[in-house]
Amino acid sequence: MHPEATEVAYTGIDEDCDPATSDDDCEFGPHGSCFAYATADESILYFDLRTGEILDTIVVPNAAEEGARSEPRDLAQTDDGRIAVFNGTFEPYLSVYDPATTEWTHVTAPDWALTNMVYAGGLATYDHFVFVVNHSIITAEAAVIRFDLDGGEPTWFAVGRTDIQDVSVGLDGLLYVQDDLGEVQIYDLETLEFQRELSIDLATGEAGVVADADGNIYGVSWSNFAVKVAPDGTELARLDFDGVVNTFDLDLRANGSILIGERKGTILQTDTSFATPRPLSIASTSVFVAYAR
Repeated sequence: MHPEATEVAYTGIDEDCDPATSDDDCEFGPHGSCFAYATADESILYFDLRTGEILDTIVVPNAAEEGARSEPRDLAQTDDGRIAVFNGTFEPYLSVYDPATTEWTHVTAPDWALTNMVYAGGLATYDHFVFVVNHSIITAEAAVIRFDLDGGEPTWFAVGRTDIQDVSVGLDGLLYVQDDLGEVQIYDLETLEFQRELSIDLATGEAGVVADADGNIYGVSWSNFAVKVAPDGTELARLDFDGVVNTFDLDLRANGSILIGERKGTILQTDTSFATPRPLSIASTSVFVAYAR
């Protein structure tokens, strides 16, 4: 039997929030920014979390072949405001958009590859680094790749795991790597040294994880539920979703707000208490999500 989540609905909205103001001054109800990013339909969507209004659409180019269809997957904003995107499948690129210049840069790594699944393609940012997952298609083993946006060579680590589905930077300052068997490995962000691992019951490997400042882990499953797990692996709460199709990605802010993306373009908004989710439809295809900084 799973611990029960709170029955309090996540419905608070700050109607005075002006989309022209900065994210730091603009709160979605008691928790979180009014604005977020998602990838869908070959683009980055910048949208208002109160209404679902798309405020900007940034087309993601195909980094390998001009004019060809792009495949943007997970995304995250860097500390300096750039937007990093996992772009592609069998021969992916890390594509980085600079809103200040509206220019794109693209980098890749030899043997980097991903299976062709809509939920795959985890990405996270820390300082001037971007972390992406690698699947065992070209290389013999899965891994995580760390790209240095200041120009250093890519670094491979977490090698030897089964296919890795997600990677995220926890609010506790550690790196979380989730594989397709439900195992979560935790690494030091600076040294990339392995710290520990634990198992999370997410029913399937098609899932995503984040962690709060206390090291509690929040995981979302393709089977349409989320779990909260203590640092020792004890399940603390479970939240089942109705009316959605295959949840697979999530993001967490320091104030406790959580965004969840699913396969048919719906965003779910909840928080670390697992308040009843507030749905918002922004697209018709799968959406990876990230809060705007």
